Amino acid sequence: LGCSNTKKSGKHELTRKCNERYSVHFSNIKRNLKERGVDNPDKLPNYYYRDDGVRLWDAIEAYVRSILDLFYTDDIDVQEDSEIRDWTNEIHSFGFPAFHGGPMGRGFPKQINT
Repeated sequence: LGCSNTKKSGKHELTRKCNERYSVHFSNIKRNLKERGVDNPDKLPNYYYRDDGVRLWDAIEAYVRSILDLFYTDDIDVQEDSEIRDWTNEIHSFGFPAFHGGPMGRGFPKQINT
C-alpha cells in the first residue's frame, strides 16, 4: 500500500477507511480464503499463505477448544458465566465500535451462548 511514503493525512485517511470496512470475519482465515476463492488447493496449488495459515488456524482452534473444555461442560455453563458475558459486551461495544453508521461490533457477537 505504500504506507511508509504516505503523508500524515493520507495515513489517517487510509486507517479510517480500513476501520470502516473491517469486520471480525476477516480474521477467520478459512472464511476469508473461501470468500476470495482461493481455498481450494486443487485450483490453486502451492499457495503457502493458505496452506500454512489453515494448519496454524486449526492448531490454535484445537488448543483453545481443549482449554475451554476444561472449564465448560455444556452451553449452560457458558451462558451463566458473567465474566464471558461482560467481556463479550465490552468487546462488542468498545473493541469494535460502529464507524460512520456501520454496524456496532462489526461482526463480533453481542453474546456468546455456546
